[in-house]
Amino acid sequence: MIIKDCSQFPECSVLRQICEGSTNVPAHKVNAYRKRWGLPPLDGLPVQDEKIYTRFKDRPKSSRPTIIRRSSSINAGMPQVELGDMVANTLKTFGITPDRVSKWIGKPCGCKKRQEKLNKLSRWAKSVFSGGKEDAVSQLDDMINE
Repeated sequence: MIIKDCSQFPECSVLRQICEGSTNVPAHKVNAYRKRWGLPPLDGLPVQDEKIYTRFKDRPKSSRPTIIRRSSSINAGMPQVELGDMVANTLKTFGITPDRVSKWIGKPCGCKKRQEKLNKLSRWAKSVFSGGKEDAVSQLDDMINE
């Protein structure tokens, strides 16, 4: 983008302040922007901005923050919500309760039984994905056929 002068930017904009050199942006950054815009560099910008900017560059590497790895379970120690409970809570949020479903269909809905089956399924899936079940297929068949 080619700029003829800084007045092309809105009066109180950050870009105009950068263009005029009247901001906290370091001199080399101001001049990089000006070069990108096709304007000549500004001379005589305050050097103290450079010190503020480079203060962190001069820090020895040993004093930089280190990344701390957490345990594999982010929610360690917190109760795990299972699939059946999530489905029941979601339906309850939208006003679909076991009592209401029973009224709609005219007989007991079996929601609690379905919720427990989904909970068993989620426990089974967690154990399979963590490598804990050798006879996973037969256990799944047993769960489905209950």
